[in-house]
Amino acid sequence: MKSKKNQTPDAWESAVSLINDFLKTKNRPGRPVEGLADRLRPDDRRRCQNLFYGVIRNITLIEWAINQNMRRPPKGVLRALLLAAGYELLAAVGGEGAAVEQVVHHAVGKAKRLVSAPEARLANAVLRKVPELLRARLEEKPSDAPGLALRYSHPEWLVIKWLREHGFDKTRILLEWNQRPADDFLRVFGPLPSEASDGLEPTPWPRFYRIVAGGWEAARALLASGRGYIQDPSTRLAPELLSPSGGENVLDLCSAPGGKTLLLADALQPGGGPGPVCLDRPGARFRRLEENLARYPWCGARPAAGELPGVTPADLEARGLPGRYDAVLLDVPCSNTGVFRRRADARWSLTAGAMRELTGLQQSFLQAAAAFVRPGGRLVYSTCSIEPEENREMVEAFVAAAGGTFSLESAHPHFPWDTGHDGGGAFLLRREGGGGS
Repeated sequence: MKSKKNQTPDAWESAVSLINDFLKTKNRPGRPVEGLADRLRPDDRRRCQNLFYGVIRNITLIEWAINQNMRRPPKGVLRALLLAAGYELLAAVGGEGAAVEQVVHHAVGKAKRLVSAPEARLANAVLRKVPELLRARLEEKPSDAPGLALRYSHPEWLVIKWLREHGFDKTRILLEWNQRPADDFLRVFGPLPSEASDGLEPTPWPRFYRIVAGGWEAARALLASGRGYIQDPSTRLAPELLSPSGGENVLDLCSAPGGKTLLLADALQPGGGPGPVCLDRPGARFRRLEENLARYPWCGARPAAGELPGVTPADLEARGLPGRYDAVLLDVPCSNTGVFRRRADARWSLTAGAMRELTGLQQSFLQAAAAFVRPGGRLVYSTCSIEPEENREMVEAFVAAAGGTFSLESAHPHFPWDTGHDGGGAFLLRREGGGGS
């Protein structure tokens, strides 16, 4: 988005452009945000991302406050601009941002450049009334689904579902968790260099470090050297449950962007032997997987393009790879309800109908993955969802349909209010026969 004076957009204006694009398409914003690297300096890029994702996390509440003072909902760039300013006002009345008057003054100045003069005057009038509405909502303690959905900007149908499954207190804790910006974590492979310790805070999870103030320089150096990878500590659970050892053949299904592949490779290294085979569908996801893994030549991963369900053990054998494996990790496409803190946009693309479609897809993926497990071998089914139908209910239905071929050995659903990191599920299944492994 170019301003009226044809100047290159700054961080704030770039965020307004991203918000406007998101409102038009509701597509996952990851790629547009990544494109900011081409036109913004790192500090400006982070400011833009923080503003953009802050709006997405709080959009229902902010729009409610804006629309109280308008005869009809705003559209286009004006709507995006008001949302950006509304998020800054939300931070201001919550005591976490600039003063209210400063926010309004800045937004009105931007409005004079980005929208028409009448729209700029309207923005000024509306934004001066928004803080008190937001302050009143922040002071309220909602006690029902509509109130919680508005206060914490979540789909009401999903809040109702969580209240039924988890009760009021855990649902409120989850909603509050989802509204906070996600921490950045670095998984370090090998010992942490002493010169990299500043800004990398140890965590309860071995070899995972929280990137705090001043830590990005050290993190970037470790990333560039192939000794670090940005990922949440929750990603360790499925590879740890699979527990591969050197000499085993390991298959990572739905492996892009490659974070779990690296954890599997790291576990395999002490015993030698081949690196994990990692499979994902051809196209952009597979190219991203290959690009990521190329930065970590030590992992010995063997990428293979293939679509699940569809690709078979015979297909892999035709490429000179094993057809059956000692250990298989299946991280399925899911609703992402365990990572709404990190994927703020996902809550707005999820519907009850989409959830039903996902469970059908997951069932077909699980059945396809089972074919790659040798007798006595292990299969870990993993999601970043906290929904029972995508986790325990899915696995139990699979075991029942398998007719004794597979058994469930260990179940690990995990929730942010218990773990302090992203939520999801990991379930260890074993194929009968072969005397174990």
